Amino acid sequence: MRSKGKLTTLDGSIGNVFWLASALSNPAETGTELSTLVELMSQSIAAIDDEYMRSVQGEQGFEAIAEHLNQLELLFSFEKPDIFAFTSWINTHFDKLDFGWGQPCSWAILGKAGQFGNLTILVETKYGKGIEAWITLDETRMYALQKDHEFLNFASPDLQISSL
Repeated sequence: MRSKGKLTTLDGSIGNVFWLASALSNPAETGTELSTLVELMSQSIAAIDDEYMRSVQGEQGFEAIAEHLNQLELLFSFEKPDIFAFTSWINTHFDKLDFGWGQPCSWAILGKAGQFGNLTILVETKYGKGIEAWITLDETRMYALQKDHEFLNFASPDLQISSL
């Protein structure tokens, strides 16, 4: 939202500025092609444009946000969909934070992985030579992903992090 909303008053701050770009797909109707899901998500992200950002700011902002949340609530009241969340922390410069004892050598999200099911967080590698995808899935889905040859062509899933 920061880059799309040009909220310059928030430069250098973190937290509590987010919004959901959501896409709904019924595999029985649209198939399970990855390209279909990517296109739906791209359209949803593109809809968060200058006009949309103006609609969620100012005096009418609360009503616009509440309407979006009401639509999601209505959807979830009919069925319990599988939700897969993706977020990008690229260009957030978390690795440059310094609270007085130097910059971190590494960082991660806290909490038990089960609290963040079906979540993928994209982050830059420490030296900016790649992108890490922190993925939390249930055991069955994670096992399937780790055996998926198409996924493995693009990934190096050799790092294991466990919650404390």
